[in-house]
Amino acid sequence: VNAIGEAVIVWEDVGTLTGFLDYSGGEADYTAYDAKVKEATHVFIGDYVALDDQITEENSRMMIDGAVYDIKLIDDPMGLHKHLEIFLKYTGGQYAMANVEFHDNSAAVKAALNGAIEAFLHEAAGELTSQTQRNTRVDTGQTKGAWQYSVAKSGTITVATIGNPLENAIWEEFGTGEYAIHGDGRKGGWKYRDRNGNWHCTKGKTPTRAFFTAYTSTKPKIIKLAELTIGAQMK
Repeated sequence: VNAIGEAVIVWEDVGTLTGFLDYSGGEADYTAYDAKVKEATHVFIGDYVALDDQITEENSRMMIDGAVYDIKLIDDPMGLHKHLEIFLKYTGGQYAMANVEFHDNSAAVKAALNGAIEAFLHEAAGELTSQTQRNTRVDTGQTKGAWQYSVAKSGTITVATIGNPLENAIWEEFGTGEYAIHGDGRKGGWKYRDRNGNWHCTKGKTPTRAFFTAYTSTKPKIIKLAELTIGAQMK
């Protein structure tokens, strides 16, 4: 079954027969006794082989020298098990292009793929946001609760964005003062007054790396999630 639920025929090799192929043209005497044989263009005569019961005229075909033939009738003359006569109808070259119909399902495939990608991004971004919240240092809880994500189209691609509107989220992630991870923080320390009016001396805030740690820890899970979510939609 393809991406939009249509049945797809897959042919498999099930055996090899030895014999010779002759053009019948509907003129041989035996074409008079069976309507199927009247449709035949060729007859394959080969050594007798006990064929699998699953091989029938309805579900099988033959490939001879790169050409494809529909099987019209498989005959074991008089049931003597001496040879097989297989009446065939020529359908074309190796891939029987004359009998192939092409359907443009690209729009449906693209829609299914885009839907799978969007579903994956929502699940992945939600997981990463939740992990970042769990990693966030808590004082008032405002910074932790402000982490959020969005999924939206940007041109021809779909993008997930994870962020925090509070400035403190940047300070928590990268640190401040002498603890800034890039070494560009204020040096020498300073005084500040907290929300209760009390004064404190500090040399800065150590980085918690809440988002970075969440990303590195969930990356393998997100990759697996992509394989499962998108892969399941495209089977």
